[in-house]
Amino acid sequence: MEPVERPLDLTVSGKADHQGDTSYIGVVDKDRNMVSFTPSLHSGFGTGVIMGQLGFILNCRGDYYSLVPGHANALEPGKRPRSTLQGTLVMKDGQPLMVLGSPGGDDQCMRTMQTFLNIVEFGMNIQQAIEAPRWSTRSFPSSPFPHTMYPGEMSVEERIPDSVRLALEKKGHKVKISGPWSLGSNAGIVLDLRTGVLSAGADPRVEAYALAH
Repeated sequence: MEPVERPLDLTVSGKADHQGDTSYIGVVDKDRNMVSFTPSLHSGFGTGVIMGQLGFILNCRGDYYSLVPGHANALEPGKRPRSTLQGTLVMKDGQPLMVLGSPGGDDQCMRTMQTFLNIVEFGMNIQQAIEAPRWSTRSFPSSPFPHTMYPGEMSVEERIPDSVRLALEKKGHKVKISGPWSLGSNAGIVLDLRTGVLSAGADPRVEAYALAH
């Protein structure tokens, strides 16, 4: 099949309305059922529209759509918008292995991916994987309108070695240095399939907790 040529929808100026907040909750019960849950509004009061006398506010995720006809994320009947929400459940050999997640808008996927790779590729436990130095980028159109992007921009925590920063700059990245504990709000629970023991981790960068009962 011939590739479909789709129009772009982005800007390199202006900022999205992102004054709301997101939470992440991962739960594992005594029977090892797992829940990965990310409740969120990216604007403080959603759309600001209340349904009649019902008292609840319509969600604001509709502004993640593109209003450019033909765009892959174009507003059309029956479609769901692109979403940053990504509460994650990882399976192994058909069994639930871990739940991972994070608040953070478009950073959510990058944060969870880094936690996952730190465990699977680098052998870290869940707390080590969460505390490891982080990177982030906004070098793509953001999800909320007006889909602003910052070409080439990459942020790294200052715990990232200088040699890595220089290598990134040589590849053309516009590297910004953030505080040593600034790029994250992660949590997760991992099940040892051999022993049945659970390990939970929470991010020291924010007010987050790992609790057992």
